[in-house]
Amino acid sequence: MKKSYSKSQLQDKAKAVFKDYPTATSVFATTDSQFFLNQNRAELHAGKKGAVIEIENEFEAPEKTDSKSKTAKELIAEAKTIETIEAVEAAIVLETEGDNRTTVLAAYNARIEELKADN
Repeated sequence: MKKSYSKSQLQDKAKAVFKDYPTATSVFATTDSQFFLNQNRAELHAGKKGAVIEIENEFEAPEKTDSKSKTAKELIAEAKTIETIEAVEAAIVLETEGDNRTTVLAAYNARIEELKADN
């Protein structure tokens, strides 16, 4: 005999499904604890005697980051507004792992010198 799960048990199990599919707005669960992104597939699996429960994603999907990186000119302008040496060093790490532009790195190094002179 197949084990049958309650709606609350299925909602708990759905959390793991939403971690794997964070952009899904809902999943369809059958009472034997199978999850589907498509309602039709869930109904086919459940058959005539089975039940399908729609579970809404209560977690927000991660915000999409803008994949377009900033221009060197924008980063050089922003470098002048960074307030701490630690923040500039973090920006240097991001730049070296990313586009590694010498002009941007020079602006960051110049900002570090300015901040050291102010102290």
